[in-house]
Amino acid sequence: MNNLLHAYLKDQNFEKIISDFHDEVKNSDLVKHYFLAAKKEIILRDLKKYHHYLMPKSEYDYAQAPLPSSKSDIQIPGSQFQEVIQILGNVFRKNKIPAREVSQLLHEVLEIVEETRSQCNETEVSTLDLVEINPEKIYKLLSRNRIVSEVMPSKAIRTEKGLPFPIWIYTDYENKKLVIRGKIQIKETAMQEDISKILEKSNSKAGFVNVKLEQDTGPQYLVDNHSIPFNDGIPIRLFTRYLRRFSMDFNQVFNNDENDVLNLATS
Repeated sequence: MNNLLHAYLKDQNFEKIISDFHDEVKNSDLVKHYFLAAKKEIILRDLKKYHHYLMPKSEYDYAQAPLPSSKSDIQIPGSQFQEVIQILGNVFRKNKIPAREVSQLLHEVLEIVEETRSQCNETEVSTLDLVEINPEKIYKLLSRNRIVSEVMPSKAIRTEKGLPFPIWIYTDYENKKLVIRGKIQIKETAMQEDISKILEKSNSKAGFVNVKLEQDTGPQYLVDNHSIPFNDGIPIRLFTRYLRRFSMDFNQVFNNDENDVLNLATS
């Protein structure tokens, strides 16, 4: 799932835009401490590494000012964060970023920047490096973030508690991707009309989740799969935030089940 940042990272001029943003913040007496530990080369690196973890928001959300998402102990006062937003917005406009894209790009860039600031001020491990990635390690990091899960015999991870809806996490070593999967079983008594209505209502708006009909040898399911590359490691905060959003949005499918034809899939 691509985002605006994904597209702009391919533009050779974007590195200069981020560099200008960093320099202007450092030159501001009000917010020069914002990048105290976060060097521009680290910010550029993390924008490239972690943009896969960005989740789409509604047009209404993008129209609002971005909110700080770094660790609470390094968040700056609201007035200072607004100054950071204004500086970045001005840099975008100076570089002729289309006005219709500025708001979304502000949200996306600052979410990664806030993650970088957090990592630069971390006293404990906040990322899982490529060589460390396995289901057992992922299970432990989920537990540390109050998500109860279980590593199945197949090595897939199924979350149990701590998310609105249980989801599955598969480790694809060949392609170096995590596959996040939501799965809802359809009762045998369901009519095709019931299933079509649920699909239509669930996918009527462009969103984070797009459910599809899948049939194994037996029951039918509503599913959605998301893939996240882990070649550059897993940022723990962004990953758990991604899981919570996926789980929350997938759970909304039940709101469209007018005739009670859906079951929670257990396998």
